Amino acid sequence: MKVAIKGMVVAAALSCCMLAGCMAPQATNAVSEEVKANRAYMSAVHKVVNSIQDQTALLSGAVEKGDYAQAAQIAGAVDAAVKGLDSLDVPNDLKDVHHGYVEGCTKLSTALTDYVGYRSAVASSDQSSSSDVASAMASMKLSTIQTAYDAGVLALSQADALAASL
Repeated sequence: MKVAIKGMVVAAALSCCMLAGCMAPQATNAVSEEVKANRAYMSAVHKVVNSIQDQTALLSGAVEKGDYAQAAQIAGAVDAAVKGLDSLDVPNDLKDVHHGYVEGCTKLSTALTDYVGYRSAVASSDQSSSSDVASAMASMKLSTIQTAYDAGVLALSQADALAASL
């Protein structure tokens, strides 16, 4: 009788282990799919951000050369990249991270577009009519652009920190 009870206990334990073994891969597969989706999303974000960085370097070169038409075209490409970022398929775990990346890139794109417009306006204006008021206005405009740019960088840094903490 004791042997039979031990046998049933062992059989029950083995059945539980077999059931647990059958269930573990499903749980593991669900986690693996989630991890794959998160990695795919972060990889897509990385590509978009790298594209924006490359475009920003080109924009800077165009502004230095005084080619504001090309700079405006590049700023448009940055804006398109941001729209591409906004349209990515986002895993549920990364919705807040995504919001931070989109917010940061949008602010950077706006700052770059405003900067190109500002530099283009300055280049085409009559420099002989410079006054203290015009200089003060230009300084305020640059300050506003810099503040927007800094806010974009901050939003991206916060999104990176949030992504790293997950």
